[in-house]
Amino acid sequence: MYDWIPSADVRNHISETGFRFMDAGEATVLYNQDLPLEQRHQMLRDIARRTDQTELKREIEDLIARDQAEWKSFVKSQEGYFYELFFEPDRGSDKNNFDNGRTSFGYWASYKEACRCARAKHICFQIEKYRLRGGGAEGDQEDLVVCFNPEKRDFCNSMPVAGAEYNSEGRLMNLWTEKRNLAMNERHMRGCYDRLEEQFVSLPNPFERGDIVCLADDPFCMGVVETSGEAYRDFCHKVETDTVPVCPGDWMDCSIKVCFFREEERGRYDPIGSLAGDHLVSHEHIHPLYLERVYPNQADDGVMDTGGIKAGMLRAASELLRGQGSLDCFIELYTRWCADEDERGRQTFRWK
Repeated sequence: MYDWIPSADVRNHISETGFRFMDAGEATVLYNQDLPLEQRHQMLRDIARRTDQTELKREIEDLIARDQAEWKSFVKSQEGYFYELFFEPDRGSDKNNFDNGRTSFGYWASYKEACRCARAKHICFQIEKYRLRGGGAEGDQEDLVVCFNPEKRDFCNSMPVAGAEYNSEGRLMNLWTEKRNLAMNERHMRGCYDRLEEQFVSLPNPFERGDIVCLADDPFCMGVVETSGEAYRDFCHKVETDTVPVCPGDWMDCSIKVCFFREEERGRYDPIGSLAGDHLVSHEHIHPLYLERVYPNQADDGVMDTGGIKAGMLRAASELLRGQGSLDCFIELYTRWCADEDERGRQTFRWK
């Protein structure tokens, strides 16, 4: 049950507690997973077949029909439009943030040719569709390359009208359009979060304040949970009973806060300044479904084992969030970690 959930800890929690999503909640969570779009569509169709909720069936049909219509419009070559191709060989811990470190591979008049070039490289890629200034007339264009790696974009509008993301196998992961985003922003300004893919869902959360965690798909991206289980349950209850004082909750509100320590940024910034400047420390709101616990080893005398400085720093941060430990101890370890003093690096970190 729910084997598509990335976190082994969350799956175990579901098995132990007997947690079950309602059909509508499962559909919302499924649609927001990092799975190929067609696979998500098929899983939504399975929910539609088994549910007895007529309105949910209609919402699923409308959602899939919208995606398919937008896809047909996106891939259609049109006069006055062109495509830009981006690569990102190693998405790493920023798996859901394609804008971090992506590299442009030029402009193309045809989606078909841009996609053919991208799939041959077997790495993650993104294609965006732009409108030329004054362009937009209907018509077909099949020229191969318009311009390769230009430095300026003054011949086109600054924002794309649509974009699509693909995994290293060339499968479509996500699709968005300017029109959809504008409509979504308008609804949200009215406090309306009624679409199936946007709705709030109370998620199973086995994590407590002070737990040391990593991303389920990146064990080296580690941090410490800042939200207590009680606070999360209380918030979910308020949303479900419409007692949240500000606005209705949506899918992005089903998250907990985690303080991540960015391994790749060490040695680049002043340690004290980075605490305020958000360079080495990142406070992220992330769904529990994407987190797993990490256990740095600790010797009997309380001294960290071969996990090194980073393990000690994580342990110190965990103790502080649990109301224990020493701030001075954390600052000392954090400062040494920022200076990249742990020459043994990632290979020395152990998991229980």
